[in-house]
Amino acid sequence: MMKVQSSTVPSITIESNSKTAIGDAEHALAKIASQPNGNALLSGLNNFSQSGKRVKIFVAPRGGNMRNATMPVDDIDSPGEDNRNAMKNASKSSLGFKGKGASAIVEWNPSKSLALNAAGEPVGHTQDTSKAYLSLAHELVHAYRITKGTYTGGSGTEGFQPGTRAAEEELRATGLDKWADEPISENGIRAEHGEPPRRAYPLSRDRGDQVAEFDPTATYRG
Repeated sequence: MMKVQSSTVPSITIESNSKTAIGDAEHALAKIASQPNGNALLSGLNNFSQSGKRVKIFVAPRGGNMRNATMPVDDIDSPGEDNRNAMKNASKSSLGFKGKGASAIVEWNPSKSLALNAAGEPVGHTQDTSKAYLSLAHELVHAYRITKGTYTGGSGTEGFQPGTRAAEEELRATGLDKWADEPISENGIRAEHGEPPRRAYPLSRDRGDQVAEFDPTATYRG
């Protein structure tokens, strides 16, 4: 396994067993950083790292089927299975108080991008790797909220259940519903790169829908 510090965002660690995949992550970070909203996102992550809240991006080799996910961890170099303290520190309380913030691990697949139909709804995967940076941006918004202590999601494996705090986290990261004008969001970054906005977030795997890694077929309008 290779591990390097990003040249674009020095506080971010990139890890992969593929040198090409590490290059894919570096290229994606540079693309995100090239516009104001993305630069604000990455600058925020850099700032939070100064208080020990670090981010690692684990990149799948090209051609892999790993799904994208982000999770709070106690230690990015030795995350273990029990990250309860990280989850507590990352999360906003039910009363709305910020947590202390925590480190985060992002798992990112550079081989696939989310395809949208004309209505902006996810309809599947595309092999257009040039758009995979948008999926990384989405995950880094989660990481930003984890390091900031405003995260409302889970461990990254629960799926999407409308009306839950985890659903709120996904809508916020995407830039939907009451967060539609949020610049640090997937849609905020889409807009500054001239990409069409994403208008829906997929439902959970538990709803009986036939879905793939990115839950592409079912939609939810918040």
